[in-house]
Amino acid sequence: FKDEGLDVELVNSRAGVEAENELLAGAVQGVVGFYDHTVDLQSKGKYIQSIVQFSQAPGEVELVSAKHPEIKSPADFKGATLGVTGLGSSTDFLTQYLAVRNGLKPGDYTLLPVGAGNTFIAAVKQDQI
Repeated sequence: FKDEGLDVELVNSRAGVEAENELLAGAVQGVVGFYDHTVDLQSKGKYIQSIVQFSQAPGEVELVSAKHPEIKSPADFKGATLGVTGLGSSTDFLTQYLAVRNGLKPGDYTLLPVGAGNTFIAAVKQDQI
């Protein structure tokens, strides 16, 4: 940024949905997040534009702790506490989509917002998710 004459302050958010809210509130001028946030916001009448795509394919994955070998597919989410970075985040959307696609209802599992990075890893290690 400096080489281009830009004075930029990088701020870290726990989840894409938090970055989205900061952008809408005018607290930041741009955010990095998965493309689905742009689609979601436009469906709500907030005309946000994606200007950079960081990958050629969606970068979301579902991880299962080795402590839970009984979970072999999203159909096995029933009764589980599932970690997402934030409610309304890309990980939330993906998890709910996979659950519904595999015949589950929202009450069949629990979504727990744990943030990204170190907080997500800690939640896995502590068997919270």
